[in-house]
Amino acid sequence: MPKYDRAIPPGGEGKIRVAVDPKTCIGGAEKSTVITTNDRAIPRFTLHVMAEFEL
Repeated sequence: MPKYDRAIPPGGEGKIRVAVDPKTCIGGAEKSTVITTNDRAIPRFTLHVMAEFEL
C-alpha cells in the first residue's frame, strides 16, 4: 500500500512512497495511478512508474 503526505501546504511538496518486491516482477514492473489534488490548474494527473530489475 502506498504511503503519502496527506496534507501539503500551498506551494509545498509531498512524497509518495511505494515498495516493489523484485521477486514478483521478472525483468521489471510498470504501474500507474491517478493522483487527485485540490489544485484548480491540475485537479488530477496520472503518475507512471517503471522499473527494471537485475539479479
